[in-house]
Amino acid sequence: MVDEFRTAPPFRTIVPVRDLPLELPVELMRKEYERTYGADPADKGGWYHRDDWFRISFVLSAVSRGGTFLDVGLGAGQFINAVASTGWFAEVHGSDPTRFKKYREFESGITRVDASVAKLPYPDDYFDVITCMEVMEHVPDEIFEPGIAELRRVSRGQLLMSVPYEEPEPISSAHRRRFVADDIRRVFPDAERVLLARPRMPWALMEEWCGPEGTKPVSALRLAAVEATIAARGPGRAKPAVKASTAPRPPTPRWRAVAGAVVRRAKRLRNR
Repeated sequence: MVDEFRTAPPFRTIVPVRDLPLELPVELMRKEYERTYGADPADKGGWYHRDDWFRISFVLSAVSRGGTFLDVGLGAGQFINAVASTGWFAEVHGSDPTRFKKYREFESGITRVDASVAKLPYPDDYFDVITCMEVMEHVPDEIFEPGIAELRRVSRGQLLMSVPYEEPEPISSAHRRRFVADDIRRVFPDAERVLLARPRMPWALMEEWCGPEGTKPVSALRLAAVEATIAARGPGRAKPAVKASTAPRPPTPRWRAVAGAVVRRAKRLRNR
């Protein structure tokens, strides 16, 4: 699967999402939606396919915890409900100009606004964590760049964004643009980037740090990708779930710090 994507160099790592277990909050929310609407409802508006649950599960594992949270592009509410169920955040907000019939708030403490990504009704630097998944491929040209700017404006910390990558042509009638390597480099030049691989159309997942200069922590997305390797390596598994898309780099003080953090978190995972 990895070799299919000839333009992989924009990504530090490639994570085949189907190799990963579902995080417990995501698995419980999937069951809640299926109990409410059935496993395969006739009306597919806002409905998740199997791979979407793996995608949001990986994103949840990469979310930094604490403070204020915003999800832009709520769909039927699957991800924001999973986030709210964790209790990680003092405030949980969501924004989407479209209200799907299946949108539900199974968890308390969610504050929703029906706003466009280009006009978010929040002060500058308000949110510690923002997610915006599978949104920017849908918006028209006059909203695309203002929307990216708005996400950065209201963020004071971690910003996670995902888009379809190298979508087969002709693209979906619901999509306004197709993302390839040059687009990812141009729009997200300073982001940590991971390719969530799956057959046919993978996702590009980007993490930006919007806090003050000099305060950038170790990338939570990078740590999640390494932990995904550990989680996917069951007994007898020879191949890791995450493969570097570039040649190995010599160790540096920063990378030694990253490695130390990974080892400590891996030990906590094994001891759960």
